Amino acid sequence: RDLHLSLRRQRQMCIRDRLYLISKSLKKEREEKGSIFFNKEEIRFDVDKKGNPVGYKIKKQKEANFLIEEFMLLANKAVATKIKEHTRTGVYRVHDLPDEKKLVEIERFIKNLGYNNRLVNAKNINKEINNLLKSCEGKPEKNVIDMMVIRAMSKAKYSSQNIGHFGLKFENYSHFTSPIRRYPDLMVHRILFSILKKEKFHDKDIEEKCLHCSQREELATKAERASTKSVSYTHLTLPTKA
Repeated sequence: RDLHLSLRRQRQMCIRDRLYLISKSLKKEREEKGSIFFNKEEIRFDVDKKGNPVGYKIKKQKEANFLIEEFMLLANKAVATKIKEHTRTGVYRVHDLPDEKKLVEIERFIKNLGYNNRLVNAKNINKEINNLLKSCEGKPEKNVIDMMVIRAMSKAKYSSQNIGHFGLKFENYSHFTSPIRRYPDLMVHRILFSILKKEKFHDKDIEEKCLHCSQREELATKAERASTKSVSYTHLTLPTKA
């Protein structure tokens, strides 16, 4: 029995290591093609039974998170490509080009800090943005620059009209991996299911549903940010222990 468990663990470790190497390769390929990488830290609050903040911690991405993310991106990309190949009406996760006026503001701001990155009219805007984010890594101005770049980005949304995903540098991209918590993913599952069964799929209201889901997502994001700000304020105003 012990030998059987030992062999099983070895196989699991071998599979894990292979998946890790594949995920590293996928990430490197995305970087070479122009995917934009934000290394932004998130704050998480510890609360008591009444929901009052009693402490906080900084959430950092670990290697396991990166591994899962790469395979989720790969699955989403593969499904979107499959739908596109069958010329079916799809539910795509699209991301338009950045706001040029905000890029001008970023250039002016970073120039005063000694950066010479050119974002406006750049031949490869994705590469220039990544170069800037790498340049400010570990410096005091990192969070400010990160936030300015994020705010310059267009909002990703759902649409039946595929224009590609600027941030990921994908021609075809959808949300497929979370049908239990996102309705657009469920719609994508239905479309893919019809393709696999070689059945016709028709939904005349698909773009209207995409618009509705995008609007609800934006409201949820605003609510989450407001909640974080509220808890942060409450935590900062708590009396310090002697």
